[in-house]
Amino acid sequence: MIFSLFVFGSAILLAQTVQITGTVTDEQEGTPIPGVSVVAVGTTIGTTTDVNGNYSITVPTDINRLGFSFIGMQTKEVEIDGQNVKIF
Repeated sequence: MIFSLFVFGSAILLAQTVQITGTVTDEQEGTPIPGVSVVAVGTTIGTTTDVNGNYSITVPTDINRLGFSFIGMQTKEVEIDGQNVKIF
């Protein structure tokens, strides 16, 4: 039993994550969009943008896409490449 706890604990320590931050803005006017759902595609990891359209999400390093959705707007998936991408 102690061995299995050690193996499980080691797996958690070896898991690599990256924190991604950004701002979701209206493409035409450049105004921030609060309340946008941001999800690591293929996972249940997610967050929402704050009142200034900012978000921060920590995902495993093998995740390469974020999904953005908001009521009344088309859902969009964006590659994570260290790019500054306008979402809407």
